[in-house]
Amino acid sequence: EDEEVYDFDGMAWKVVIGKGIVEQKSLYEEKLESFNEGLNEVKVLHEAKYGRPFESDDEEECGRLETGRGIAYQKQVYESRIDALLSQLEEVKDMHVAKYGRSIDDIEEDEEVYDFDGMAWKVVIGKGIVEQKSLYEEKLESFNEGLNEVKVLHEAKYGRPFESDDEEECGRLETGRGIAYQKQVY
Repeated sequence: EDEEVYDFDGMAWKVVIGKGIVEQKSLYEEKLESFNEGLNEVKVLHEAKYGRPFESDDEEECGRLETGRGIAYQKQVYESRIDALLSQLEEVKDMHVAKYGRSIDDIEEDEEVYDFDGMAWKVVIGKGIVEQKSLYEEKLESFNEGLNEVKVLHEAKYGRPFESDDEEECGRLETGRGIAYQKQVY
C-alpha cells in the first residue's frame, strides 16, 4: 500500500488495497468513539466555564440563536431556481427554432443532424433502465425460443435430445484444449 507503480508510459500509479467491510466498520466505530470522547470533553469544559450543560434547551441561556429560514423557504428558493433554469432552457430552444427552423424536441432517433461545420451526427436517445431491461428480456426470450426450436429439430433428426451427456452417442470428440468437434460418421 502507498507504493508507486509505473506503467509502460512511465505514468506513476498509487497502489490502494481495500480493507474489507469488517475492517472498515471497525475503523469507523473507532473514529466515532474517538469523536464522541472529544465531544464529551468539550461539553465538560463548557459546563466548567459557563456553569451549565451544553445541551440546555433554553437558547438564550446558552447564547445560541438559530436564524435558519426553514425547509419551506429552502424549497421555495430551490423551485424558483429550477423555474429560472427551465425558462432559460425554453429561451435556448426558441433561439434554436429561430436559427434552424425546427425544434430540438422534434428530432427523431437515428436521424442525421448536422453541426455548423456540416459534420453529420446520428441522434441517439437513451431509453432508461426499465425499457432497456424489457428489451433485453424480449431478446433473451426470443433467443430461448429459437434455441428450443433447434433442440426439437435436433431430436427429430438424430432421435435423441441435444443435451445428451454421452459424447460417444452424440458423436463428439474433444481436443486437449476443450474445444468440441462433431465427428463425421459415414
